[in-house]
Amino acid sequence: MSKTYIIGDIHGCYDEFIELMNQIGVTDDDLVVSLGDIVDRGNKSLELYHYFKNRTNAIVLMGNHERKHLNGILNYSQEIVKVQFGDEYEAFREWLKTLPYYYETPEAIIVHAFFEHDTSLYEQKEEVLAGTTSGSRYLEEK
Repeated sequence: MSKTYIIGDIHGCYDEFIELMNQIGVTDDDLVVSLGDIVDRGNKSLELYHYFKNRTNAIVLMGNHERKHLNGILNYSQEIVKVQFGDEYEAFREWLKTLPYYYETPEAIIVHAFFEHDTSLYEQKEEVLAGTTSGSRYLEEK
């Protein structure tokens, strides 16, 4: 029987992620759901991108760090990733456009950051789900 594993904020820590996957015994049949923020900070964001892009049973949700790259809002951490990706950076940005902001199961609605309790799933603001600064400000002003 396949399982679903949900993990968040890997932030370029590919070796540690693979070690965790091995320790918990993830198989090819299992679904691995990343809550987003697979890039930035650690030194192996490119390897994580390859892992999730090429894994059949994987879902990556849009996190605030993916949105920074998608929207071209690059601080020091994102600039490093851009250099690490080299010629693959534009393909990475195109791949980011395919990422969902939530994943729904019969038991749960899975998002990277926040969910407004009084708003339907389909009316949620993407910046809230992804946990961007503007999403946080929006929630504070409500």
